[in-house]
Amino acid sequence: MREVRNKSPHEVGTANILLNGHQQRISQVIEEEGEKIRKEAEQESAYIVARAREEYKQRLTRLVEEEGEKVRKEAEQESDYIIAQAREEAERLI
Repeated sequence: MREVRNKSPHEVGTANILLNGHQQRISQVIEEEGEKIRKEAEQESAYIVARAREEYKQRLTRLVEEEGEKVRKEAEQESDYIIAQAREEAERLI
């Protein structure tokens, strides 16, 4: 191989053109791959967010149902107590 200083201007120009072409192609490939990775990450994150929202809705629904059942039981106990007191009062008055 001849050293660069021994190359003709034409050979150096051709080498530079080839080098620039390769650099541009490498830059293009890097850009394309970066875009591909970004799109894949967006899709994956959209899936993760959708799954998290669904899980949140399920948990919230379950919590509301549990709290509703708790309130219903407390109301039932309270009404049983009030009815029992009303019966006692009625018995006392009779």
